[in-house]
Order: sequence, then C-alpha cells, then structure tokens
Amino acid sequence: MPLRAPGFRRSADRSAPVETVSRFEAAELTGRLVESWWRAGLFRAVYLSLSHTHTHTHTHSLSVFLKPSLLFFHACPVFLPLSAAPSRFRRRRTMASTTIATIVLLAVIQAAMCNKNCSRVCYPSEFFPELKGNLTKIVWAHAVNSMAELEKALSSGDVMMLEADVVMGKLNNTTNSTEIPIMAHPPATESDLSLEEFLNISNKNGSKGIKLDFKSNEAFESSKSILTKLRPALKYPVFLNADILSGPVNANTTAPLNAKDFLKGANDTIPEAVLSVGWTTRYGKEFNITEGRYTTEQLKKMVDTLKENRVTQPVTYPVRAGLAANDIDGINALLKNTTFANATLTIWSSEGDSVDAAQLSKLIREVGVDKVYVDVPKDLRSKLNLSGASAMTSAVMMNLGASLALLVLSRML
Repeated sequence: MPLRAPGFRRSADRSAPVETVSRFEAAELTGRLVESWWRAGLFRAVYLSLSHTHTHTHTHSLSVFLKPSLLFFHACPVFLPLSAAPSRFRRRRTMASTTIATIVLLAVIQAAMCNKNCSRVCYPSEFFPELKGNLTKIVWAHAVNSMAELEKALSSGDVMMLEADVVMGKLNNTTNSTEIPIMAHPPATESDLSLEEFLNISNKNGSKGIKLDFKSNEAFESSKSILTKLRPALKYPVFLNADILSGPVNANTTAPLNAKDFLKGANDTIPEAVLSVGWTTRYGKEFNITEGRYTTEQLKKMVDTLKENRVTQPVTYPVRAGLAANDIDGINALLKNTTFANATLTIWSSEGDSVDAAQLSKLIREVGVDKVYVDVPKDLRSKLNLSGASAMTSAVMMNLGASLALLVLSRML
C-alpha cells in the first residue's frame, strides 16, 4: 500500500485524489535527508566530540545513545540506493536493504550490550553493564592481602572489585630476604602474596576490577615497573589509590605520599586507570574521635594539587563516611570544582566509625548513584536509604538510540 506524503490527509470523500509516494521514494527521501544532516556535520560533530572524551558517566552514556543511531543514519545512503530501479524491483530492494540495515544495527547493539570484557583498562560502568550505571551496587572485597583472601574473593559470584594494600616487605613463603611490593596493611611487613602475583592471578581470572592502595612512596615507586610490564594484560577496571594530602581531624601523624610523584607516576604507568586520591584521616574508635569534617581548605588544596599537576585522568575522591556526611555542601563543591577531570566519590568507612546514615544517604542521593562508589561495612550499608536516587545509564541510552533508529526504519516499511 503506498504511503501518503507528509502533510496530506485522506479527505472524507474517498473518491478525491490523494497525493502519495511509494515506499521506495519514502526511503529515498529519508536517506537523502539523513545524508544531508550527516554531511552538514549535525551528527558528526556531536559524535566526534563525545567519542574523544575521557568521561564515563553522563557524557559516556550520551555517546552510547548516539553511536547506534549514527551507525544507522550513516548507513542509510548505502543500504537505500538513491538511483532509480525498475518498478517491479523497488519494493524488493527497499525491503532487503532495510532488513540488512536492521540486522547490522541490532548486531552492533547486542554486541555492545553483552560484551563485559574490555580490550584495555576500562571503567566499572563499562565492565559491569548489569549495574545500569548505579555505582553504589558494586560489591567490594576489602583488604585482599593474602592468597587465601584473593582466592576467596575471585571465587565469589557477588564480589566485583578487589581492594588491596601495597607495602614494601618480604614474602613469608620464601627464603629470599629482599624487600619487594607485597600485599599487606601496615604495620605488617610480611605476606604470602606479592603485588606481581596478585596481578598475575587477577589477570588470569579477568572477572573482577582492582583497587591498589599504596601505603608509602617507596611501595609505589617499586611497583611502577611491575605495573608497566603487566599493563597490556589489565583488561578490567583499575584504581590507583593513595592518600596524597593531610586531612581531618588534624591527621598529621601519618605522612601522605608525595602528590607530584604519585600523580606523574600513575599517568606514566597506567594512564587509563582511575586516580583514587584522598586525605589521611584521624577519626573513629581508634582515636576516640566521633566528630569532624573535611575543611574548605583541605578540599580546595586537593583540587589545586590536581590542577597544578595537570591531571586529566578520571578521578575518584575516597572520603570517609562519617566525615563526608557532616558537610554535604562541601563535598558537592569538591566535585563541582573538579572541572578538569571526570570526578566521582568513593565513600569508605572503618568498623566502629560514627556515621550519620541519614545524612550520608542524602549526600549519595544528591551526588547521584552514577557518581558514588560505596565501600562500607555491612551494618552501615543496611542503614542507607538510596530510594529516589537516579542515574543516566548506558543501557537506557543504548535502548533509546536503538528505538530511534528502528522507528525510522519502521516508517520506511
């Protein structure tokens, strides 16, 4: 049945002539229109600007939305030939080309949505599409500093990210007394697991992301050659963490890592990794301190430090739950002022910390679940109320892109 041209309605008098166009002509017109849009740069400029960005939240989601749509739009002039065709073949050719375009489009979308593995270091939102952009749903294994803990975490079907500490020390299962980067938390200086072993085993598994918490300048400097050597095999999320500034509450007893050396070294070794940079803290039952907050000066100094070192990698700020919950405006300002890199929060807490769960929930909701990682004890996690929090997810945007393209296809049939 022929299609009515846009702008014409069937009159009440069915005998009145109706201006129509064939399906092939409609497809041809659509193809030419889209081609002209493409050549004019209407879609191309947006696509290129998004595809070259390093962000992975809202901007990444928009690029995911546009890519399947643009694939179809760009393919329209190819699959819908603009040259004249014998009338008896027009419908057949149009249907065939439309079917091919649909198959190609759906195949690309399906591959993008189902592919969990990365060809390089990637972001958790890409590696775990089942999150649908909600980073608070990531399940963390904390202090994975022994072979037993590593095997346990890797065999868990729930755990997504492994957090482990790196110090200089000795392996307790060898006679070698040379100090190397090992997995342990201060004050421990012995372990049955070296950093290199940790990475090799994680690479073979390939189903979890990792967060390496470097506890000293020496530990990080000695780890750089290992990270550089194994970088090609890191095809999952990698966070490089260090406390690079002194923080609350007057946390001057523990020296932070050298900020300049850490930031430069991280970029030199794994530039695709997420920089997890925070403050030393003196808080919780260990110090019998239950009140405190990140000061305006401490937050500003972090932003200034990253600017001075020209950081462009994605950044996550690890903030202690009990301290961050006491100054929601300050934490929001921290993220807002980090205009040079895509910034998220990683909210962490130690057992026994005094935390206002209601205020912490409010902070997470205001920032957005697509920009907050939550690594806290189970009892605190159970008290959080994140209902009403939202995320612009890649899966939703991909489906919208597919729907738009298929809508155009359906108009041609």
